[in-house]
Amino acid sequence: MKLSDNLKKIRKEHNLSQEQLAEQLGVSRQSVSKWESGLAYPEMDKMIQLCQLFHLNIDELLNQDIDTVNNKKKANSYMNQYISDVLDYITKTINMFSVMRSKETLKCIMEQLGIIGFMFIIFTVVGVVGTEVIKKLFSFLPIHHYASIYAVLEAIYIFICFIISVILLLHIFKIRYLNYFEYTRENKIINVVENDNMETLDESKKRKKWFFKKEHIVIRDPENSEYHLISGLIKILLIMLRVIAGEFSILLCFTFVLLIVLIVLSFLVVKTGIVFIGTLLLLLSLLGINFILLFIFYHFIATKNVNANKLALSFILLLIVMGIAIGCISIGLTSFKIVNDINSDNYIVEEVSIEMRNDLVLNSALQVKYVESDNEDIKVISKHSAYQHMGVKVLGNTLDIVFTKSNALDRFRIVVQDLNQKEIVDYYVNEIYIYTTKENIQKLTMN
Repeated sequence: MKLSDNLKKIRKEHNLSQEQLAEQLGVSRQSVSKWESGLAYPEMDKMIQLCQLFHLNIDELLNQDIDTVNNKKKANSYMNQYISDVLDYITKTINMFSVMRSKETLKCIMEQLGIIGFMFIIFTVVGVVGTEVIKKLFSFLPIHHYASIYAVLEAIYIFICFIISVILLLHIFKIRYLNYFEYTRENKIINVVENDNMETLDESKKRKKWFFKKEHIVIRDPENSEYHLISGLIKILLIMLRVIAGEFSILLCFTFVLLIVLIVLSFLVVKTGIVFIGTLLLLLSLLGINFILLFIFYHFIATKNVNANKLALSFILLLIVMGIAIGCISIGLTSFKIVNDINSDNYIVEEVSIEMRNDLVLNSALQVKYVESDNEDIKVISKHSAYQHMGVKVLGNTLDIVFTKSNALDRFRIVVQDLNQKEIVDYYVNEIYIYTTKENIQKLTMN
């Protein structure tokens, strides 16, 4: 950084004109102008005067960025002030407790414990509610991913609770006690005795009449000005809140994209009529609310002002649209038919044959119906929706019957088709029949 640039900056920072600076240095205004334009350099004695005048060293004046230097000095000054305030806070606390009576000390301690207990209850309730919300939001994730996210959020929440608790305790302690017990002093008091012969008492008796009394000096502080310690903790809390807002902003970005995808996919059920209109309006209102939350988080992180009136009006309008959408969906659903009859066309029949063995054991959590027939082997017949498939396999002497879901694309196609036909199908209804001889049925049931 050139001397000319630094000189111009520090002169303006100190609200000095070229004439005023030249007068303090004992040079002409033209000399200062040449220094700032880079046409000339000051002599060494003038350089030393500049450093003394602006509290800089020669290296800072000639080679370093003056803005960076000032920022470092401000940071060091703030840190020194912060440490000084912490020590001052501790000193005043010790002095206060040293003059408080036992009753006052006990009252102060009990009050702080009561505040701690109250905050613990509040934070515990909020934590329990937050845990349930997190479970709902991230229930779709694998258990190990969910555990990692939960652990991170739990650590952040505990840290925030700790910071908030410290801020509240320090601030309440300050305005309740430190602002009124500023300092104490010991005054030597003479116990005045109404005795006409006071002058005749010897010195030893006079000394017995002296005692010490601690006097509280009450300082009223109506403004309750905060210490840098508390403001520093508040700044740390704001930083943590901005970090959390950033994390939620990332989540909102994903939900924003997901809502757009759902809006596009909603056109697949356009045949549902008013249900489609309601679904489209609902998704659009949710997209708008998502955008408002993103907008608020962005301005909070970037510390920009937000037009609260416009946001509140937009939010209310979106809630109205959401209500209309839910009403449309509710009206449209009245024309839908609920299908759970296993013999309807919405369900299919699968058949699998298994060779009968005397040691065969049926292992199935599903309800199975046995039907006598002339079939020497085992014929397993199931009725179920196309949403799932029956699986029959023999492992050793164990016969397993399970149902597995179809692939995601087939399931999606089935749901869209049923919705367009205005049908709500119970996809998990099923019936299983085993056709074999009476003897085989007895063996299976006994095994």
